[in-house]
Amino acid sequence: MNMDFSTLGQVPEKVSAYFSLWMREIDWTLFIISLGWVTFGLVLAAGVYALGRRLIYQALSRFLALFFTDHIGPEGRRLAARLALFFSFCVIYSTFSHVPMGMASLRDLAESIVWLVLVASAVATLFSLLDLSLKIYSFSSIASEIPLKGVVQVVKIVALFLAGLSLIASIL
Repeated sequence: MNMDFSTLGQVPEKVSAYFSLWMREIDWTLFIISLGWVTFGLVLAAGVYALGRRLIYQALSRFLALFFTDHIGPEGRRLAARLALFFSFCVIYSTFSHVPMGMASLRDLAESIVWLVLVASAVATLFSLLDLSLKIYSFSSIASEIPLKGVVQVVKIVALFLAGLSLIASIL
């Protein structure tokens, strides 16, 4: 295999030319506004997650205390954390959709990435909700006669299948 190293010295000049062309074509005011929106969305999402996780757990534990006396344990904490994460990704997704980015491909890429994480977070939240529901159901007297663990597993498989279809559709 013959390699031509004669143009190797021109690489930095070509990179510099492409970079300067890109720098001239960008609308800097629009870029700064877009960067501000994205930063605002990320800070807002972090706040929603930090506050939401505790508030959702407290509300969930008080609501479930009305129906049964046992402590909800790690399933409740997991559900609260995943629900707060889902809400924070909803905030990020809605913020990114309103960002006036000059480059449409960059906005589409950002929205696609956030959509993928949003779907994954929604599925994880659904799984936690199903696990907590199964734990609550296990305390009832009917649970020994009618087990629902198989039904919950089928629902999880269907949810994974639908999430996979949604992710593939958003990529294509």
